[in-house]
Amino acid sequence: HARYLAKTIDMALLHTWAVPAGMHRDSVMLNLRQSDASAVQAQNVCVVVFSYGAVVFFNVTDELREKCLESFRPLCAEIIPDGFQPMEDYSIILRPPVRK
Repeated sequence: HARYLAKTIDMALLHTWAVPAGMHRDSVMLNLRQSDASAVQAQNVCVVVFSYGAVVFFNVTDELREKCLESFRPLCAEIIPDGFQPMEDYSIILRPPVRK
């Protein structure tokens, strides 16, 4: 799930309260924990926050996603109102290779 939240997100402020799993010039990756995730799923739950206002979630439940979006609001400049935020949803299905 990807959402465009605001015109910008303050990355310096994000660094004051979050410990990133990965950092780039314009983005930060955060590992998340879900109480209802299996051990395998828990290893692959993350969000990438971009300085240009986008947030992309990977393997995150709707409930946790909403909590994260709310916690990112104080970091945003010129927030796009709910209902007007562009959103995209993608799925990737992994299939084991077929053995011949």
